[in-house]
Amino acid sequence: HFQLLLDQAKSDKPESLAHLWVKDTHNNECDTSCNTCLRDFHNLPYHGLLDWRLALDMARIAASSTENIDLVSDWGNDENPWKVLLQGNNAPVPVTMQRLGYSEPINFGDLRGYVKQGRTVKKIWIECHPLWTREYPSYCAAVEDAKRQYPGYLVESMNPFKALRRPADYV
Repeated sequence: HFQLLLDQAKSDKPESLAHLWVKDTHNNECDTSCNTCLRDFHNLPYHGLLDWRLALDMARIAASSTENIDLVSDWGNDENPWKVLLQGNNAPVPVTMQRLGYSEPINFGDLRGYVKQGRTVKKIWIECHPLWTREYPSYCAAVEDAKRQYPGYLVESMNPFKALRRPADYV
């Protein structure tokens, strides 16, 4: 039964949930969870915690310890579903960060970040996958690059999962 569950997280299987969720029609419309993917009456108290992208990444890790979990690498023939939230003209995360007074995304190593310079605030948020620790190599390299480009700035990790739910955490 566990293998059948893990098979539902394989986007290359046409009958899987993952295949339905990563299609453009769902991926472009659903930021976190919706009645089409994860939400129903029985999990109502948890709607704010549900995220289909995160669920698929966790299932991919459970299926294979060598799976690359990040925000940009394609999943076989499918585009990484996190890209819709982070890249493009109307991507919700950059739009939210810019509304909070941050710059457009700036590359720091292999990752991107948002810079804010005010009279009292000098801060950089670097986009990180929600399952990464602060010791993740790409994040460490991006932090060093950000500190080199912007000495004296506070550099922290930005979780897109949280940025969409609690944007005030990034003020």
